[in-house]
Amino acid sequence: MNSRRNDPLRYLFNPPIPCVLRASGLNNEVISKLPVEAEMLDLSRNGCKIELPMHFQTNDPTMKLMITFQLSDSLQLNGQVRWHEKKWNSYAYGIKFEDHTPQDITDQLKLLRQDLATNMSGSLGQQS
Repeated sequence: MNSRRNDPLRYLFNPPIPCVLRASGLNNEVISKLPVEAEMLDLSRNGCKIELPMHFQTNDPTMKLMITFQLSDSLQLNGQVRWHEKKWNSYAYGIKFEDHTPQDITDQLKLLRQDLATNMSGSLGQQS
């Protein structure tokens, strides 16, 4: 499998941003009506890394995840789990997006970066 973990437009969130997951199947029909809260650790044009305190089955090739999160705007994207790993007290999952325009995510990340730069320059200008 080709990895794109070195994507130059990968954005690391510190602190992680909250997101909500819902499992879906073929044709994006919702399997689980109960949302699962998670944290998004990073985001690129093609996928993201999330972390949550519980493990869920990822071996069903038809299972997709609906991920909802907030950047400059609210985004809802569908993806599939590509990998997972157990951490000390949580589980991390790599999600590959399926139905998005990479430009949409790139635009959101650029707006987020501009907002952060504006906030940083504003707070630096207030220091004595």
